[in-house]
Amino acid sequence: MDEGIFNIFQSESNNTSEKKWSIIIAGDLFLTDIDSKDNLNNYLSKKIGPRMLNCLKESTIAIVNCEAPMTNSKKNSLKIGPCIKMNPKFINKIKEMQFNVFSLANNHIMDYGVEGLQDTIEVCKKNNIQYCGAGNNISEAIKPTIIQIGNSEKIAIFSFCEREFGVANDESPGAAWISDPRTFEEITKIRQTVDIIIVIAHGGIENVPLPPLERQILLRKFIDIGADFVIGHHSHVAQGWEKYKKGFIFYSVGNFLFEYPSAISSRNKQWGEVVSIDMQGASLISLNVILFGNQENIVEIMKQDHNPNDHHKMLLHLCEIIIDPKLYKQYWQELALILYSNMYQVLLKRRYGFNKYFFYFYEKIGSYILNRKFEIKSLNTFNDLLLLNLMRNESHSCTIIQALSVITSIEPYSHNKQIETELKDLIRDYY
Repeated sequence: MDEGIFNIFQSESNNTSEKKWSIIIAGDLFLTDIDSKDNLNNYLSKKIGPRMLNCLKESTIAIVNCEAPMTNSKKNSLKIGPCIKMNPKFINKIKEMQFNVFSLANNHIMDYGVEGLQDTIEVCKKNNIQYCGAGNNISEAIKPTIIQIGNSEKIAIFSFCEREFGVANDESPGAAWISDPRTFEEITKIRQTVDIIIVIAHGGIENVPLPPLERQILLRKFIDIGADFVIGHHSHVAQGWEKYKKGFIFYSVGNFLFEYPSAISSRNKQWGEVVSIDMQGASLISLNVILFGNQENIVEIMKQDHNPNDHHKMLLHLCEIIIDPKLYKQYWQELALILYSNMYQVLLKRRYGFNKYFFYFYEKIGSYILNRKFEIKSLNTFNDLLLLNLMRNESHSCTIIQALSVITSIEPYSHNKQIETELKDLIRDYY
């Protein structure tokens, strides 16, 4: 195995009569806009290193999360957090990266409203990019894209996200909401007509190495009803994976190429993982994790000087935690308490005024928040939007509930200083 590429599963069968094909699944992709004086071609000249590009070229299906609408719209949405978009001209460079499927269900796809979503879908259609995870209503958004390999295997690719600003409903366009009961009905219905089901799941808590316990329960349900692979992202950092029953769950592959402001950069955002699935007919023959580094926004498979084995050992440690219920509970309790103390507690104590979190938030991404095209009438409105997001987003709400359950002694808790120290080190760049 090449350096930077680590095997998770290898089949012992060797049916040479079946055709081989492959799938690569990457995380969040976002390219920043440039000043008009800059040359677009020079700006986009090199984003992917030759080894990574070769892997993408060799794949039959290459999926990436389109983390922002591709639009020229200037009318952004009312929400908490940055409103981001990509220049539609970037599609040519993304095609050069060999991606041919976009997952659209994420917390930014509606940042520029219906116009931004419609522009993105139009860009996909004009450039023969398959897409899933968003639509004119929830019924349309939750439908998969179906890809057929030659005249034989059919693959269904779903894309879902947690609830933030911009999920679709019966009347309104938006992203496919992961907790809508119809998501499970759609997967169950499609199971009998396809060979492989892939679920792309956008969610979790940003910049932390473990998903909430409730997210594990949710993602396992997709395997229970027939999914073969569940691939997560949104956390911006790589997390662990597990083999669950007959399927595989990757809780977060981290960013792929996300040109975030340097003010919110961290060491764990400078690398990530790509999932590589090798098939023979309808049978899985090999499953690999490809670790890559992101140096000056150029993505390349890790070589020895980037210590891929150390990163792999860290991920294996996270995998061990995830599959051990008792250990996972210990880690999640400590992580929830850290997040509550450093972030949530301030939000819940003071909903009005220039509180501590407001200054923290402003320092990190304030330029995105305050330079808006709409007017936030008061800080009370700002804080109410924050509170709304915390209450209805699955990962935020269950993290707060976990912390409060420990603090109020509703739930048994045995403090583990070693685990607390380890987690604080892993997230020290952000929380």
